[in-house]
Amino acid sequence: MLANTFSLGFNGSKSECIVVEYGQKTSSVSSCRNVRFTIGGSDIEIVDSWPHLRHVISCNSNDNLDIERCHKLVTLVNSVLCSFVSVDAIVKMKLLKNYC
Repeated sequence: MLANTFSLGFNGSKSECIVVEYGQKTSSVSSCRNVRFTIGGSDIEIVDSWPHLRHVISCNSNDNLDIERCHKLVTLVNSVLCSFVSVDAIVKMKLLKNYC
């Protein structure tokens, strides 16, 4: 209702739903798989993890996927810096922007 007031639209095909467990582990995620959400006639997929602002949010409140993603970035940065150790700092920054 508020979205209509400000002429906002939502694209259901670009949306996903994640159910984050809190406290004791329950079967809330699996029980939510039977629920259907729709936006603008598009079904919203229920997922176990979702990237948001360069972080990965997991349904089980586990940070392993996010840590793994950060580890890959650090590995790429170190690889570029080691491969181009004698290159000017400005060139290194351009390489990092392009490859990492």
